[in-house]
Amino acid sequence: MEISFLKEDLIKIKGKANDKKVEVTLDLGENKPWRGKIPKSDILISQRIEKEITFPFLINIQGEYEKNGVLIKYFIQKSQKSFEIKLEDMKIVGILSEREKFEESKELFSGDIFILKGKKTFVKKAIQELEGKIFIPVLSPKEKNTFLKEMRIKKENLYQKLKIKKEDILKKRKEIALLV
Repeated sequence: MEISFLKEDLIKIKGKANDKKVEVTLDLGENKPWRGKIPKSDILISQRIEKEITFPFLINIQGEYEKNGVLIKYFIQKSQKSFEIKLEDMKIVGILSEREKFEESKELFSGDIFILKGKKTFVKKAIQELEGKIFIPVLSPKEKNTFLKEMRIKKENLYQKLKIKKEDILKKRKEIALLV
């Protein structure tokens, strides 16, 4: 599996399901209207696209989905959106929060990889409280540098593309990986 930034608010996850390559694009943009082309992928999770599209498969309302062998759950709360993606025997959990605390029980959030977007205090608290192996924080440019210093993140934890295998996940302890 490979996880990378496409641009400011878009993350692409590439993997295999049913022996076929699959691409899932996560739109982490909150309140900004959608601009530009819709990215090429098999599945797009975005709250900002309101018009109907035929490709990629769009997930923009709460529910459970299965497409191309990928299982996805998408939840929407008042100030928090969350998703679970099962791909390559790994579970990726995303929590996008406008607040500084969880709105749901943290027992609901178990996974191998967490993508966390929100204020720095929320991201730090989530990393401390959640049980996962890899944490990918998505912060504003202002908060990113302070976060790097406070969490003592080294240059080897900065990635253009994060490549992960299930065997690697099993060996890891808690790790913070920052996509650049």
